[in-house]
Amino acid sequence: MDPRDVGKTFRDKTWTNAAVLPLSGVRVSGQSVRTTIRETVHHTLLTAGLVDTLRYLVSREWDPSYPMPSDESPRFNCWSCDGEIIIPKSSLTFPCPHCGDQHRLVDYLEIGRESPDDWSREETASALRNVMETLKLFHLVRNYLNKPDALVRILFIKDGPLLLRAALSCLIEPIRALIEHIKSSGLVLNLVGVEKTGDLVAHIEEFQHQLPKAGDCFIPSVRYLVEEVAGKPFEIHYRNRVSYGAKVLARVGPQHLLALNIPTGEFELEPDQSKLIGYHTILRALSQLVSHRYPNALLPLTLANDAASISQRPSGPILQQFVDELLH
Repeated sequence: MDPRDVGKTFRDKTWTNAAVLPLSGVRVSGQSVRTTIRETVHHTLLTAGLVDTLRYLVSREWDPSYPMPSDESPRFNCWSCDGEIIIPKSSLTFPCPHCGDQHRLVDYLEIGRESPDDWSREETASALRNVMETLKLFHLVRNYLNKPDALVRILFIKDGPLLLRAALSCLIEPIRALIEHIKSSGLVLNLVGVEKTGDLVAHIEEFQHQLPKAGDCFIPSVRYLVEEVAGKPFEIHYRNRVSYGAKVLARVGPQHLLALNIPTGEFELEPDQSKLIGYHTILRALSQLVSHRYPNALLPLTLANDAASISQRPSGPILQQFVDELLH
């Protein structure tokens, strides 16, 4: 297809949501900045239609036996008294058993929790963006699970690594469990994250001549990533709790050597091609989607970024929409 035709399709089919977080003294009247952030995060995920997907992951609703035993239940500390709260399965709201303060499932993500009452850090906005990207991705995956004939023909591409850091890492184990469930059910999930920045991308230059042909790849062990890429000591009991994909350097075209993340389901210290779900299908598809707009670009990501660019959707109307909804 002509990229211009694909671009027109993207403009009509993009799913974007605007959110404004107070980072420097801005708050709703009668609330602290911290409370305003908490309410804004809940409102944003609710209006974006992502709360049900969050519940699906946290409660592992594909597994009627979860949690078993009870100490596997998802839990976090109360925002008011810091007492432990065990999340009832498939619940969106629940009280703290210690102080009675009402909580919502979104509070489990703890976005903005570490902020003082009167200001916040930029990491709060990054956390909201990251969790929205991930929940939107698995919202689509979830919707196609009952359509296996369509699922097998779809490649899900995430712009960035398959990764959630800090408090958001509470979603990593449920995501891994879902991917493992999909694999064990005989369904096909083609999912890839494409890294454009970071240590592994900087490492690409060392492999330009070692992976000369399309299809050539290097699948590093976790030890290699820790010692050779990150420059840290590797511990024998190392356990990655923030990623749900193994890293791969793969040549998909003469000028395209990509840093990819491909799921394995359960965590693997030494992944290989047989453990990377959909590996050959993913590489074949990516080889047909290369773009020369910038180094190592892929057509879907280039077009999606254009469609969702802030320059295409000026910030003034976004802020006005947020204020109008808030005042309403």
